[in-house]
Order: sequence, then C-alpha cells, then structure tokens
Amino acid sequence: MNWKRLRYLSILVFFALITPSVLPDATILAQEQHGSIISLAWSPDGTLLAVGYSHHYFEIIDVASSRVVFSQSVGYGYLRNMAWNPQGTLVAFSGEFSAVYIFDVTQNQFKRFPDPITGKMQYLGDDDSEEAAALTWSPTGDPIAATGRKFTGFLAEKSIVVWKISTGEMILKLKLMLGSLNDIAWSPDGKYLAVADIAYDTATILDAETGEEITTITEGSPNFVAWNPPSNILALSNGGCMISFWNSTTWQKISVYSPTETGGTNCDASTWSPDGTIFLTADGPRLRFLEPSTGETLEVIQVPEFVWALAWKPDGTQIAYAYGGIGTDSPVLFASPPISIITATPTVIPIPD
Repeated sequence: MNWKRLRYLSILVFFALITPSVLPDATILAQEQHGSIISLAWSPDGTLLAVGYSHHYFEIIDVASSRVVFSQSVGYGYLRNMAWNPQGTLVAFSGEFSAVYIFDVTQNQFKRFPDPITGKMQYLGDDDSEEAAALTWSPTGDPIAATGRKFTGFLAEKSIVVWKISTGEMILKLKLMLGSLNDIAWSPDGKYLAVADIAYDTATILDAETGEEITTITEGSPNFVAWNPPSNILALSNGGCMISFWNSTTWQKISVYSPTETGGTNCDASTWSPDGTIFLTADGPRLRFLEPSTGETLEVIQVPEFVWALAWKPDGTQIAYAYGGIGTDSPVLFASPPISIITATPTVIPIPD
C-alpha cells in the first residue's frame, strides 16, 4: 500500500459515544480512488469494515488504526451485498454480471470451489452466465443463499440457490422463470428465507430447509427485505421508499412508513439496530430512524448527498455510512445512533508513512 499517495485521498469518518445531544468527532481516513462505496459491512466483533466499490474493488479496513488491511480488484462493476458470516472469518459479496465471492479473512484470500463437472476451481456459481442479485448467510455461517439469474439466449432463468460453503456443494436450487428476485434474507432464527420480487409486488417466505413456500406478502414492488435480529419482524421497502413492517408469526402488517419529503431514493440502504428495536434507512440525503411498531420517524440526520450504503456496528455504538455520486469517490462516515441532533467537528487521523 502506497501510504504517501493515500495522503491525498480520504474517507470521512464520524465517531461518537451514545449520549443524548452529544456531538461526534469527525475523523479522516485514507482511501484508494475506487469510485463510490456501494456496500459496507461490520465484522461481528466490530473491528473491521468490509467495503465494496463501484469500480469493482474490495477492501477490508481496520477501523481503530484506519489501516487498509486488504485491497483487490475483483469481479465486474458494483460490488454489492457485503456480508460477514457470524464467525467473522468469511466475507461474501457479489458483483455485476458475476457470481458470489467469498473472502477468507484468516487466509487473506478468496475461496474457490471445484466445478462439479470439470473439477476446475472457481467462485460460487461462476460459469460466465450466472449473476447473483442478492445473498444472505445462514445464522450458522454455513450454508449461504443467493438469488440470481442465468441467461439462456434471450431468456433469464430466475433462481434461488443455497450452497454449503465448507464444500462448495449446491444443496438447494429453486427455479423461477418469471419475476425479478431483488433481495433475499435468512431469518436469524434459521427458519425462513424471505425473497423480494419487485416485478410481482410480492415478498415470498420460504422454509429455509426445504424451499417450500410458507406464505406470500403482497406489497408494492419490494426491492429490499430485512429481518430484525429477534426474527419477529420483517421489513420491506420499495422504490418509492415506502417501508412496511410485518409480524413473522401472523404475517400481518404492523405499520408503514410513507415518505413525505422530496429527494428520496429507493431506501435499499437500510439496516436494523442490533437489538432489533429501531430501523434505519437512507432516505435520499437523510439518515432516518424509524419506530417499527408505529412506522413513525424518531430522528432524521441530514447529510450532503444521497447515502448509498450503511451498516450498524454489532455493539450498537456506531453507524457506518457512505454518500456521494455514483462512480465518484465517496466518503465513508461513522456516527453514533442519535435519537438526538448530531453535528460534527473534524479532526485528523495521522496516515502512516
């Protein structure tokens, strides 16, 4: 890593303690020019941040030291769906028009798996025609599920695939010829897979072991699904940033948030608080904290530009988020969850020679 060159590049980072009305410190980190940050994910122990860029770069950042511990170009286009396994040893993500990538933090390298026919070592589903739209880890850390499409001529075969990471074996595949499978989420209790189908205005709930359909929720064009950590509430959001919350026992709607401000986005940069009591979404150039039982806004933080990625630290003390124009260098910031007004005063972290 050329640290001298990195002096002139930056990631903005906010740090703060959780105290009502406390002002966080702003800190500057170093960053390669890899385009906009598309996805972020904290390691389970909260020490590392996995970052996916629009120019197909993947990085692991040690947050305490501001040091980039791994950086590599991989795949094509945007690197999306950044997610750690529960053990904190593997990071999974997908690229545009490409398969699922598994980075082994303990070995500092990407995992490859033998093709079941040729024996050739490759990434998961990497046969030059598979595109992973979304992915999710099992709460046990093995297996992993993904939604994808495989092109045959002008047709796109939609599917849900579950792989066993320890062997690379495909253990379940559900084929769907129609629809648009935009997102998938494994419930933290391990029972269900929720799949968002924006084309058919549905979220389908499947038995995670058998793939059997449990129920279908009809809700306007969902492109994002997320379970809260206790697995008792499922959040859905659509392209108009309408967010609905559903009881996972009765499958009845609990509440709905409908945007009233202009300049919103699709709100697919969203996450739950670690205790599952607050839902955070990037509503255009705003961070919006929602109460799921009522759909009401608890707090809004205005930021300079649209937020493309965010992640809540597992211990609940910080939120990482990134904003900026697509294809341009964008900052990553860290803030304490407010439920109070937050502003920032910048300071600087020294960059090593």
